Amino acid sequence: MNTPVRAAASIFTTIAIIATSFLGAAAAQADSAAPADPAYVSPVDAQDPTPVDEAQPVAPADAPDVVDDPAALAEEPTGDEATGTPEDFRSAARFVSPTYAPAPTSQELLPAVSPIAPANNSYIAAHDFDMSWTNLGTGIYYQIYSTTIEPTTPIIQSPINGGLDHLADPYSIVGVPDATYWWQVRAKNADGDTGPWSSIVKVTVDTVKPTNPLPLTPGGWTVSSDEFTWTASTDASPVTYEVVTGDHPNLDADGRMTTNPVSIGSGIVGTSLMSSLPTGPKFWQVRATDAAGNKSAWSAPYGTQIIGVPAIAAPLDGAVLTGTSVAGSWTGVFGILGVASYQVEYGIDSDHDGSLEHSLISVPGTQLNRVQRFPANYTGPLSMRVRAVYNLGFSPHDASSNLGPWSALVSYSRINPLAQVCVPVAGWSTEDRAPVTTAAGLLFDGPHSEAVDYYQRVSAGNAQGLNGMTYTIAPGATGYGAQLVVEVNPNADLGHGEVTYTTLSTSGNPSSGIVDAQNGLWYASRIDYNAPGGQGHPLSWSSLIALMPNNTLLSAPSLHLQTASLADSHSVVTSVSSSCGTTDFTTPAAVSPAATSPVDPGARGGGGTAGAGGARGTTGAAASSPAPTVNDEQLVTEAFPVDDPPSSPKLAVAAAGFDLSWLVWVIGALLLLLALIWFLRFRRSSSASQTP
Repeated sequence: MNTPVRAAASIFTTIAIIATSFLGAAAAQADSAAPADPAYVSPVDAQDPTPVDEAQPVAPADAPDVVDDPAALAEEPTGDEATGTPEDFRSAARFVSPTYAPAPTSQELLPAVSPIAPANNSYIAAHDFDMSWTNLGTGIYYQIYSTTIEPTTPIIQSPINGGLDHLADPYSIVGVPDATYWWQVRAKNADGDTGPWSSIVKVTVDTVKPTNPLPLTPGGWTVSSDEFTWTASTDASPVTYEVVTGDHPNLDADGRMTTNPVSIGSGIVGTSLMSSLPTGPKFWQVRATDAAGNKSAWSAPYGTQIIGVPAIAAPLDGAVLTGTSVAGSWTGVFGILGVASYQVEYGIDSDHDGSLEHSLISVPGTQLNRVQRFPANYTGPLSMRVRAVYNLGFSPHDASSNLGPWSALVSYSRINPLAQVCVPVAGWSTEDRAPVTTAAGLLFDGPHSEAVDYYQRVSAGNAQGLNGMTYTIAPGATGYGAQLVVEVNPNADLGHGEVTYTTLSTSGNPSSGIVDAQNGLWYASRIDYNAPGGQGHPLSWSSLIALMPNNTLLSAPSLHLQTASLADSHSVVTSVSSSCGTTDFTTPAAVSPAATSPVDPGARGGGGTAGAGGARGTTGAAASSPAPTVNDEQLVTEAFPVDDPPSSPKLAVAAAGFDLSWLVWVIGALLLLLALIWFLRFRRSSSASQTP
């Protein structure tokens, strides 16, 4: 080969090596990028790596048939297998030695039998009964074991009389005494072969009746009945009860009532029954039945009189009246030989001491008119209750037993219909010392040589027309709190021999929160300390103002802190409310307009409008730290982990998601083609130069 040809061959070889390198790299990249085929399994993996013991046991030629027992396949390894390695267990799991059926013993040549009657845990009210079980047919006899001692093993160890043998099915038991027996049975043939013993059956022979139960309640005269009770019966077996009611104590041959008898309960476990009787005379009986079916005698009829309790229909509980009398009505009740009349007791706080004084009135029926009267200027609480007066008493030994029980108490009230609504004068005024005005409310601090007072005058109204009085003390109050105060001209002598204006004040206020003064306790400064309505004997608002008929209101509910308050007396009153109006003493906090920041439309990632975390003056990282700027180079490099940034623009492009494996293939193919062309060209040139 001449020199040009050798040179061409050398160049061809170099280019081919380069192309092959490119193609090999492309193939390696394709192999590494190709996902694993989940369906592919290598030949090595397909083999069971567990060594198999080739020396498997072989059944002898004269062995009986193999018993195909699935349970035998699931048995745990024993002997050497139990202490072997996990590989031994896997080997044993793949091959289990055949299980051979053992030769049956004489005890298992016959099938098992099952007891039928009497059932297990049954009770029999007879000394004679039949025992039966499943019958195996002719030529089979049966063996029975029985005992009166509860067995502790599946087979009775000490049967009565050594057991009964060669019996037919069924077998009659005659003349056994009352007791509990346990028995079991098995089959037997003439050759002495037997089957397995049956399960043990428990049966109790009980021929004795339960003792008679005795009624307890209800009995005699009673106002209501919702439960019956009686004494317990005694018996060898569990006992249940039956209860019947009737209208007369007439009895049949079995001792059961015959006049309208009604069974109100049977199969009752225990000695009580929840059931109600209607108003009127009734009789009732009870008897017991044991588990064997033995019944006690019926108890003697037990008489009871359900007399009931009147229920007031009017006035309604909680009603508010404006008239000078009240009518009432109630439900009638049953009475022995009838009801003679009804007593009505009504209460009124006529002396305004906070407690009701009661009076009785007799009414022939269940309705009355104008039973309760009161003064036209009365404002205060009222009450009523009713009871029946019977023609025949509950007991001949108690003269007062003709009085029935009281009904539930009904409480209501009356207000003066001439109540005048107060009309407040605008603005508040100070008497003695003024409270300190703060944004949180009125501050009452003590002690002071003068009382701290804050009043709102009225131009019209009276105390009867003043209602809904509340005021609010802010949290954190200590010591003696501010009081709610009302001033009136009572137009009455309250014990000081003169009529002059009177200050009414609340007593015992809580330290903070909303104070319900309308339903609190009040006292008057013009009443002696320990007298009803004095500071030592405060009353309800309605009872206190009832002491002052036709009074004139001087001020709406106002605020006061006594001079007797201690140094730690501190309270802040935020508001006062009543039918005269509501006053809020707090000052709303000023709201500053929200600051805004200019918007820079040219800034990337910065700026923005106020209210989205970018307002000036707000705290927090979002508002204080400007957003960083981002250039194009960062947009590329951030696609890679921080620990392995791209080293060239080409890899950066690849990291952005481009697949470059095809490019390597193309370059390799072009180089190979170029080498081939180069080689052919030099070869042709060489051939031409050698041609003569």
